[in-house]
Amino acid sequence: MSLKVFHHCDTPRSLGAQRYIVANNGIMHFNNSIGEQKIKTKEHGSICMIADGMSGLKNDRLAVELAVLLFRQLYLLGVPEFDVQHLKQFVEQGHQEIRTTIKQRNLPLMGVSFVVLWIFQGKAMWLSIGNCRLYLYRNQELCQISSDHSVAEFIRREWMHGTPTQKLAQGWLFGSKIPNKAQHIFLTEGYDFGVIDTIREDRFMLINNNFDESCTDQTRLRMMHASSVSSFPVNSEEKERCVVCAHIE
Repeated sequence: MSLKVFHHCDTPRSLGAQRYIVANNGIMHFNNSIGEQKIKTKEHGSICMIADGMSGLKNDRLAVELAVLLFRQLYLLGVPEFDVQHLKQFVEQGHQEIRTTIKQRNLPLMGVSFVVLWIFQGKAMWLSIGNCRLYLYRNQELCQISSDHSVAEFIRREWMHGTPTQKLAQGWLFGSKIPNKAQHIFLTEGYDFGVIDTIREDRFMLINNNFDESCTDQTRLRMMHASSVSSFPVNSEEKERCVVCAHIE
């Protein structure tokens, strides 16, 4: 089986920070504060990742840049024993590195939402933090694989007593856990992950939350069936778009 990947990122510098990594067939594509980049690399399966700064948090762009750098380093290390726990441990390590950077530079809170998909030898391991989303289209069915881990979702799922307030600020920096002592509620971990056995004609899509909220299933499918040589198939007023689609042939 082979993999074709289509990626699109349209992020005006004045608005926010969306980043991506696509490594496939010995070439790694990514973007950073400089712009679009492409380097040759050894092939360690195929990795797709998008990252989005958390709205309202200062220095979120730095957090996004650090997240992209960490996953570039992970891919260049080579395929681990194909265990999603390894990916989870790496993310937790990255979380600590970001916290260390914050402390060293005396910076205020910053955070990043991302989703990563690593495809190798018929399996796809994935991990999601925040509300960047992963979709799978298989056998004529489209489903969202990842769960949202935004403040709004935590309030909806787990706020059991009283009225939600603005004091529940977004606090996830790579999935840190925040106890709410007043209500004796502990929010669940801010990430989920898994492994999928892939089959021919599987189509995956990684997409940032704000853009996805403006999409219908029909527009999602148009993007998932696009090719790398076609123009972006969706017209949208959303100004920040970051999409990676992968098709297993």
